[in-house]
Amino acid sequence: MTINMMDADTGELLASQWAAAPEYLTQTNHTFLDTKRYTLFFNVSNDVSDANVTLTFDVDVPVTGATAVITAARPHEECTLNVIIEGGTRPQFYVMWDTEFSAALTNESYFVSRHNYSVIGIHEVSISVQNSVSMSNFTVDAYVSYDIADLTLSQVDYSDEPTFRNVTFLSTISNGTHVTTVTTFGDDFFTVMYHDDPPLINRFSHEYDAVGDYNVTVESFNHISSMSKTITLTVNVAIVGFSVDLPDKVITGQPFDITFSVEHGNPVTFKILKTTKTVEKSASALPVASNETTVPAHKITFLINSPGSIDLQATAENTIKGEVDTYTKFVSVDVYDVISDLSVAMEDKKVPYAKTGEEIKLIVSLTSGSRVGVSCDFGDRTQPETKLYGTREAGGKTLEYTHTYARAGNYSPSCNASNIYSADVFDFDTVVIQNELPAIILLLSASIVAVPDGAVTYTVELTDMVKLPTNPFCNWTFADGSKRIVYAGVKMVFQNSLLIIGNNGIQSTSYRLTTISLHKAVKRYLRVGGQLHDQHDGVERRQRGRPNDRHTDSTRGIPERNPCTGGLATIKIKGTENVPDWKETLRQYDAELLESDQSSRVGDVHRRANARVWRFDYRERNNVALSSIAWFTANTLHGTDITYILDYGDETKASEKSGLISDTPVEFTHSYATVGNYSVRLNAFNNVSGDRANLDSLVIVQNRISKPDIKLTQTHKILSTDDPIVTFTLDVASGRAKPTDVHVTLTFPGIAVIKHFVGTVWPAEIQCNFNHIRAGDANGNITLTNLVGSETLSASIQLQERIRGLVVTGPKVAKVGETVVITVTLDSGSHMVGNVDFGDGTEEIIPKDSITRHFNLTHTYTIADTYSVSVRLKNTLGSVTEYSDTFKVQTSVGGLTLEGDDIVKIPEGVLHLKIVRTTGEPASTPLTIDATYSPETEDRLRTQSLLDTDIELTHTYGRAGDYAVKVNVSNDVGSQILSKNISVYEDITELTLSVSESDDKMPVTTSITHRELTFSVDYRSGTNVWSLFKFGDGVTDETGHKSVTHKYTQPGNYDVKVTATNPVQTDGVTAMMQLKMLAPLGIETFAFNDTVTFNTSAPFSVEMNGKRDEICFEFKFTDDAGATTTLWRGTPRSVCERATDFMTKTFREISVPTGGVDLPYVFPRVSVYDIRVTVLTVIEPDVVFHGTVTATEKVLLCSNPVVTVKTEGDSPSNPIVTRRSAGIELSSINFDITNLKKDASVVLNWEMFEHDIDTNTDTPKTMSDYGVEQGTNTIGISPHTLPYGLYKFTLTVELIGFEICFGSGDVFVSIVKTPLDVNIKYGALRLVGSNKPVEMNAADLSNDPDVKEGGSDGMVFEWYCRKEKEEDARSTVVVMPVVVTKDSRQHEASHTLKVANSEPPPVLIE
Repeated sequence: MTINMMDADTGELLASQWAAAPEYLTQTNHTFLDTKRYTLFFNVSNDVSDANVTLTFDVDVPVTGATAVITAARPHEECTLNVIIEGGTRPQFYVMWDTEFSAALTNESYFVSRHNYSVIGIHEVSISVQNSVSMSNFTVDAYVSYDIADLTLSQVDYSDEPTFRNVTFLSTISNGTHVTTVTTFGDDFFTVMYHDDPPLINRFSHEYDAVGDYNVTVESFNHISSMSKTITLTVNVAIVGFSVDLPDKVITGQPFDITFSVEHGNPVTFKILKTTKTVEKSASALPVASNETTVPAHKITFLINSPGSIDLQATAENTIKGEVDTYTKFVSVDVYDVISDLSVAMEDKKVPYAKTGEEIKLIVSLTSGSRVGVSCDFGDRTQPETKLYGTREAGGKTLEYTHTYARAGNYSPSCNASNIYSADVFDFDTVVIQNELPAIILLLSASIVAVPDGAVTYTVELTDMVKLPTNPFCNWTFADGSKRIVYAGVKMVFQNSLLIIGNNGIQSTSYRLTTISLHKAVKRYLRVGGQLHDQHDGVERRQRGRPNDRHTDSTRGIPERNPCTGGLATIKIKGTENVPDWKETLRQYDAELLESDQSSRVGDVHRRANARVWRFDYRERNNVALSSIAWFTANTLHGTDITYILDYGDETKASEKSGLISDTPVEFTHSYATVGNYSVRLNAFNNVSGDRANLDSLVIVQNRISKPDIKLTQTHKILSTDDPIVTFTLDVASGRAKPTDVHVTLTFPGIAVIKHFVGTVWPAEIQCNFNHIRAGDANGNITLTNLVGSETLSASIQLQERIRGLVVTGPKVAKVGETVVITVTLDSGSHMVGNVDFGDGTEEIIPKDSITRHFNLTHTYTIADTYSVSVRLKNTLGSVTEYSDTFKVQTSVGGLTLEGDDIVKIPEGVLHLKIVRTTGEPASTPLTIDATYSPETEDRLRTQSLLDTDIELTHTYGRAGDYAVKVNVSNDVGSQILSKNISVYEDITELTLSVSESDDKMPVTTSITHRELTFSVDYRSGTNVWSLFKFGDGVTDETGHKSVTHKYTQPGNYDVKVTATNPVQTDGVTAMMQLKMLAPLGIETFAFNDTVTFNTSAPFSVEMNGKRDEICFEFKFTDDAGATTTLWRGTPRSVCERATDFMTKTFREISVPTGGVDLPYVFPRVSVYDIRVTVLTVIEPDVVFHGTVTATEKVLLCSNPVVTVKTEGDSPSNPIVTRRSAGIELSSINFDITNLKKDASVVLNWEMFEHDIDTNTDTPKTMSDYGVEQGTNTIGISPHTLPYGLYKFTLTVELIGFEICFGSGDVFVSIVKTPLDVNIKYGALRLVGSNKPVEMNAADLSNDPDVKEGGSDGMVFEWYCRKEKEEDARSTVVVMPVVVTKDSRQHEASHTLKVANSEPPPVLIE
């Protein structure tokens, strides 16, 4: 069987295959190369038949890399889906949008589909990409979201504990769905949160490890929008345990350390302030590491220049939660001046002399020192008290000490100064105390004296030889200025012809002396053996001179006798007038003796024998300059009669010299006329021996190089680094000889060029390339050299760079009045000068030294405008001008205020603000206004003008609160932040008032007096509400609280009113309620018999002091065996059911209209019963009363005791009378008690009544209220306790265990008034003077005995005056009665005055 597979479209045989049997499955394989739809024709045949089959199928490349991108959208906006495949043919795209289906068959590798969602959410989109050979199914999410709106970020809490720096933030978004929020905390930590639905309120915390400033940023984004907010947060550690350490005492001007420390705190700024003067010094203490909680101790070096007790204020501060926390400590330090320059001087004494008995004064002074104690010792065993300088500066101040010496002598005072830091001692020079000088007689020995050997004798005689002056001396001063001091008993000074005789400056006498004539004497000098002798004064003066030169000595004018005899002092007087100077004479003579010796120099001439050996030599070596003299020298070592012939080689006549000897150089000279090389021959022969010899030498003759003849030129003095080649040209001046064979060497720093010019090549050029040196000035040398000399010429060049790449950069914007920096940069350039035009009419020359590759120019603009700066630079190679970009100079923002509402009312909530310029110039525009109505929203406004009109801002608040509005007005050069605090309040609505008892929060409308009630006000809306409560009893609570407490003291119905107000609702909202107050319920009486007979009915009666509509009485009877019977009576039943053991069968509902109940009860057996009555109500605690009843088998009978009063007090007309100030005691002994049963137990009871004698009625009184104390048998009435009046005291005698066996008796006591105690000050009699005021005073010493410590309060004093008699002519007796009244009491007293006769004295009455 043959199977053929053909392409039906083309008829191409694709495959042919033979199969053995038809039952087997036959596979035919073929690889299709084209991607298309194929139709195949299969022919199956054998020898007897064939069959045909047609098959259609697609050949495709599988789909690979199918992806989809979908855009997010807002509701009712289209989402766009882009499906892309990397490979595959004839793809089919299927998209399912919720219920909407989209499909396409395309040959493209992408597909776009769109859909509009109306509902926000994440919608799943199903995508299928397939062809005939592959399929790819996947889904994508389509986000339909709202835009993010009103993103806020704020710091709401901050813990500044030293070990816990946790900050809580609040971030809110008013709108936006599918929001991802990333918060970065500024310290490498961040958080990510996702939120589906609005609004988003995110409260989160973060703990910082270190202090510092952090930028906290929250960024919220979804698929369609994004917003971000950043706040700056300062994290610090609060200061705890601030302390200051400093020394107690310091020295002025000497630095000392003040150590600051804190237990916790970081960072901290420490300051020290001198409180008495404005001296401040501060330092910041930074932590060792930013994560430390405490800064280290810090020292501030401080000095104080003024002594005293100085108060210092030390502070430590840092910033916590945006506010500066300051901690202050006040310390003090004692500052001392060190004592320096202690000095002591005697006042008005130039020399330390004084007379005996004269007071002297020592002045003690210090240059510096404080709190100094000074003590002086005068050296005569007397010591004054120590004196103290003030507590502050002592420097510049003085202390004075006065003293008088009693005896003549020499004394050494000393003073000691000391304070806590230093001490100094001053030892004063000797103080000389002398007796006064007596009268003196002066004698003069002569009036004519020869000089220099003449002498005059003065004799001083004292008239009083008893009291001699002490420590005298003579001080002679002569007309020629010479002085001599001789101690001779007195002081004598000779001035011209005046002698002053004194005693050490304390006393002096002047004498006019006879004129003394001085005559000169002539000196001669003797020279002996070259030595000059001065024979006049016996001193040898050795002088140089000729031998045997002799002078003799002669003297004229000297008196024949010596007048210097006797006296206390003998003094030679040397005269100077008209006496020749012998020293000058010697100097002149010495000049005549000077001589100079002549000497001659002698030399020997040595000759040697003839020799045959000779030598030839010449000067200048082998090189000779043209026209110069060439020297040739011939010489032989041995020989005589030698002849030299020298041929110069220039065709001139040879030179010949003969008859010469050896070892004698012979010189030849010659001058060459032309330059060239010459061969010189020297012929020498010995005429004696006939020996001959010759010597040849080459002499080079060249022109000498002469610097003045050389002319140097160069192609450029200034050259560019772009073409740094210079040609130097050397030439010889016209008419001057040109040097030959010249080597030229050119040297500059880093460069050397050598060139050889052979022959005479002039002008000569040498080229140099300066490409290896930097731009600048370079100096070099050009050296010309040949065989006969060299010269050096100087050369210089200036290598400049062309100016390239000039860029002038100004600021983007600048502020009027501030310095603007203009930056100038260059790529290249040198040797530049320039100028700058700042564009405002100001041009400046740029200093040459300041122009570099990068330099700055500064300028201050005074007018706001737009400017461009131009800079022009130039050098020899050219100039460049460049302009900066245009920039603005603007006026900064300032002088603004924020005006408008302080209070905003909700629900309107509209805030109106205005930005007003009050001072300064208008700021440059445009302005940017950022308004933050924290924490609500932020607005931004841009405006072009803020010149004349105000800018209005509005904002609507949605909720009440206190808001800080910040408005930042800025332009490009500055800003001003304006702030205003706004309070937003809500209207008060639906005000309600309720009352509850403090121990029960349930509202009540009925309560009990004296019980504390809580009044509360509530409202549906309203902020900052202030409540005024009026309780209806005249009491008002004005504290403004929402809840207050109050107690009512009287029962009744009260109308309670509350008025609520706030800043936007000043009229207020009122709520009212009615409250019923009841008096506290209590048992008024509980009546029963103490002893009853068992099995008989005993009555029990309970009377209440008030009435309750809902009340229950619980009676419990408990016998001595513990058996209890309980009965309940009352209405309604629910009140009694409050009892824990309530039983229905023992309850009986009865009406209690009077507030009391009567209950009969039968005691079942003989026993002692404990009776407990409990009264239950709804609005107050239970009232409990106890009692005891004895149930017996029978009742005992007895007769009543008889009680009668023994003494007075038995009736109101015969009471016991006692004064209120005295008190009284009553006891049973005041009564006779009879008819008592034998062996009966007796109980005594007292009762007190106030008795009205007119109505004969008694009013019961509680004795304890009046301080009446009751004992077993007595009662005591203390002084000052009972008011005035009549009282009845009843004594009841009761027999215990008997039925109605008691008796009573009454005693009456009358409390009466005590007479007033009146006393007059100064006694009964007083003697007073005439016309003198007299004080009459009875109030100070008078009192009411019935008032405890009352004094004279309430007492009225009336004074009278009467004249009694005149005892004699000198006095009168006056009596001053006084009448003192209080209530019904009156008392009189008198005082007698004995007054001298005159007008009656004034009387002062009190």
